[in-house]
Amino acid sequence: MDQPFATTSFSHRALLKIAKSDATIAATIQEAYDAYMEKERNTSADFRKVLNDFKWTIPGLRGCADDPVPHEEIPVLSSNVERAFYRSVAPVCGRTHDYSSLGTKKNALDALRKLGVMLVNTPDKKLRAAVADRIKNVESEGYVIDMYQIARHINVDQRAQVCMIPVNESMDFIARFRDEECRTYRKFSREVEGAGKGFEQCGVSHTFQYC
Repeated sequence: MDQPFATTSFSHRALLKIAKSDATIAATIQEAYDAYMEKERNTSADFRKVLNDFKWTIPGLRGCADDPVPHEEIPVLSSNVERAFYRSVAPVCGRTHDYSSLGTKKNALDALRKLGVMLVNTPDKKLRAAVADRIKNVESEGYVIDMYQIARHINVDQRAQVCMIPVNESMDFIARFRDEECRTYRKFSREVEGAGKGFEQCGVSHTFQYC
């Protein structure tokens, strides 16, 4: 509802006008909006159907043995794959917002990554090259920007959650490394302190500097 009035659709403007004139309607709209936001914050969108639909546009990735792509069909097929690729990117990005859950944002980034992987893994080399030639344009830059924008949507609290997610037990390793480092430092400090006392007993002036 913070969107500039002049840039909203007619139906949106009409709804805002009605809401401003009736407090009950405004409260109902606000309640529905709050419920939607709460659902979005607690729901992880799934993009498997998008990935599966795109997979079926690429010969050789359909789960069955495809014959080699005839040379004369490559222009049409490469055009179909290109359109399907951008058509698949759109719903993934359109489902991801600032208020989306961390699960949705992670799934969206993973979905875009998998779409790119499927492109570069196109079994037919000639078709793969034709598709690569087609996406070397401004739209392909948009694909990278879309990934960047989704990453930007990950807020501070969600970034903190990401840092605490174990990845192949890496967090356990980091914790063990940190504990071992602390034990080593304490042992070193005790040894330095003992050496300092020894110097003092011998009447030798000393200064230790820690790097």
